[in-house]
Amino acid sequence: WIQAERNMDTSIKNDEMHSVGGERSHYVKKNELHRVEANQIQAVKGGTEILTGKGKLDAAVEQYVIASGTKLRLVSGESAIELNANGKISLIGKEFNFFVEGDGHITTGGKLHLNTSGTKPGTTAPGAGHKGDIDAAVQAKFTTKGE
Repeated sequence: WIQAERNMDTSIKNDEMHSVGGERSHYVKKNELHRVEANQIQAVKGGTEILTGKGKLDAAVEQYVIASGTKLRLVSGESAIELNANGKISLIGKEFNFFVEGDGHITTGGKLHLNTSGTKPGTTAPGAGHKGDIDAAVQAKFTTKGE
């Protein structure tokens, strides 16, 4: 057990390593900043879940790749885009707008079907309550003090 009544500053001149045999919990009441001057790698054998109560920004000066072995979904309320590993791409929503300044092309290896009746969507959107569902999941992580 380590407790500091005021600030606890630690300076390590060389390498540092931590090994935890069981679970680990980390709670910060105010802001947290991570800075890495070289590269950073994170590897997780199980799943990863990140919940954010406000906005989130991921930005890269150069290339930014999002990859999935089976399916990639981008969802927001009544809209969804789904990319499947087999090449099937599905887009669902209430309205859409494609606009380009220059030429545009739609090319298929087969027929292009427009306004076909009876066609079912290739995916589903989470629905109008999606924002509330996300907020509830965030709030559930802060039901206890965590200290």
